[in-house]
Amino acid sequence: MMIVKCRTWSRWTLVPLPLVSVCECLIIYININIMIFPKAKANDICVKLNDIIIAKKTKVQYCRYLGIFVDDTLTWSHHINIVYSKLMKYVGILYKIRSKLPLSILRNIYFAFVYPHILYSIEIYANTSSIHLKKLITLNNKLLCILQNKSYKFPVKDLYHNLDTLAIPELQCILISC
Repeated sequence: MMIVKCRTWSRWTLVPLPLVSVCECLIIYININIMIFPKAKANDICVKLNDIIIAKKTKVQYCRYLGIFVDDTLTWSHHINIVYSKLMKYVGILYKIRSKLPLSILRNIYFAFVYPHILYSIEIYANTSSIHLKKLITLNNKLLCILQNKSYKFPVKDLYHNLDTLAIPELQCILISC
């Protein structure tokens, strides 16, 4: 059944698809990488392309597709780590400029450089557990404290209210409901 659907899809997209034989797993083709999402925990996953067994070396832990890092466990932890590392660059910069610029300019800088990284694909990666998101939420709170020159004990809701923005979980809820 899966092979028929794949062949139909390949006819629609004019992409040649080799014969696929799969033993209890789901395969997503992204460029030349193969990502396998097994239905059950198994050490031995049987995947064949044109009767050639694919070695375990070709299985990838994550791959990038349209700027989103999809990992094999669908926890989005690698994507969150990438966004976190991109936002960490702005901590030192914002510390240095926060006393030299007014809050309106700092707000514009936040919405120009930080906010797009958080907002891009938030509908997908924010569906993960709060354990994976905690690091990113904490960094966003830290950036807002730096921008507004507040201590870390300042109430978080007031940080977001002062800049007229929402926290990451609320942003995700708003964007999904629209």
